[in-house]
Amino acid sequence: MRDASVAAVHVFSYAPASWMLGEAGGEDGLRTEELARIEAARPRDVQHRAQRLVEDAVRSADAGSGVPIQAVAIEDRHVAAALVRYSKGAELLVLGAPAGARARVLTGSIAEECAKHAACQVTLVTLPGQSTPRAR
Repeated sequence: MRDASVAAVHVFSYAPASWMLGEAGGEDGLRTEELARIEAARPRDVQHRAQRLVEDAVRSADAGSGVPIQAVAIEDRHVAAALVRYSKGAELLVLGAPAGARARVLTGSIAEECAKHAACQVTLVTLPGQSTPRAR
């Protein structure tokens, strides 16, 4: 394990502010210039927050193993495709999944795509304490 390296990868996407406000951005009190400024800054802000999220997770997960963990944030609407691309050159792709039936539906499709197309073996790990509330 001395030569091992680990990458913690977080795939995220964002919607431009105009998508959230629809065509009625001006009716909500935002002028066109303000909306353009928000949309121009938002991708950098979202990328920064995603990178910080994965870096914080790496710091909290580091158990003094001595194995370097690289924190990676990738912007892509297609989570499985991004993970498959990132798996090239890897020996193992480990996917964390919250417990619970509803969570497994979404995670299942990502895990299935990764299992079918990843360039390495894929392992799915249920995260402790990350359960999904039961449907009533």
